Amino acid sequence: MKTRTKFFAKSNLTVFTPLLVAMLSPFQAFAMEAVTHTAQEIDDVLITSPGISFGGFGYVNGEPSFPGRVEWHQAWYGANHYVVGTIHLENTDGSCVRVRSTAFDENGVEIGVPKDSGVECAAGNERQSFPVNIFGQTGAREVKVLLQSQAVNGTWSTIGSQVVTYGPYIGNTAVSISAPEFDFGAGAFRGGTATESATVAWRLKSGTSIVEPVVTGTLYMRRADDLCGRMYYEYFDINNYLVDERPGITHCVNNDQLHEFALNADDFNGNQSVHELTISIQRSLNDNGASTGNWTTVGSTTTILPSVSVPVFTSPPIILSPFPLP
Repeated sequence: MKTRTKFFAKSNLTVFTPLLVAMLSPFQAFAMEAVTHTAQEIDDVLITSPGISFGGFGYVNGEPSFPGRVEWHQAWYGANHYVVGTIHLENTDGSCVRVRSTAFDENGVEIGVPKDSGVECAAGNERQSFPVNIFGQTGAREVKVLLQSQAVNGTWSTIGSQVVTYGPYIGNTAVSISAPEFDFGAGAFRGGTATESATVAWRLKSGTSIVEPVVTGTLYMRRADDLCGRMYYEYFDINNYLVDERPGITHCVNNDQLHEFALNADDFNGNQSVHELTISIQRSLNDNGASTGNWTTVGSTTTILPSVSVPVFTSPPIILSPFPLP
């Protein structure tokens, strides 16, 4: 298997990961700078009922001030998810509650076993808050978050629930390439270049948890008499291993006019998630309407699976303090 080493600047989009923040004191988390981590999707979760709620930090007029969340992290073997938030209790002396995460695959079939938070019981009627941080079943495409209460006989009943789904599209990145006689982008061609960028849409491959990029744009050829052009795609996983590569359609021209060729490259055929995509324009000589087969790269660009930012001031307190919040 081909591999390579490549260095690039990490995105400064930020998210507090549950494992990191859980180790910090409340003072440390409020004072620290945000840390960089890749997270592909954040889904809000808010479940409310009189006296018992699940949401985020803060509590006003009988309800959480912010939602809790399901935070999805994409790995090469599939998506991991966390259910992160706060249980709020008020005027519920002696009541015991928990949050449950139930996972389903892309066909709606339950996978693994449900994962539960700790059981939290109200000691008095004053408002009390308890952090929740559940590491859910790997490979889920859908999660049902349930807020449950315990009866005197020990059985559990569901107060409320919410379902969130991962994907199928988890982000977009913009790409463009400019080279002599060739351009890759979108929109009108003015001033010797495309006026817009092409798009890479990152999605979950149908029926799997594999992330694949879909490239949509236009190849422009101008003053390219007797030349052929094509796009070339190299797909790398998170460890910079090449997991697939393939050429696009060949286009040959026989005059110097502007030629535009729309493309939609969605034929990735690897068996691991793509973290990085290198897109190149290649050229060869035109031999009576066909390429001579000797391709050279005239320009390229690399795009990376995008990150998602979580708001700094609503996120960290959700999982920090084991004490009732004011």
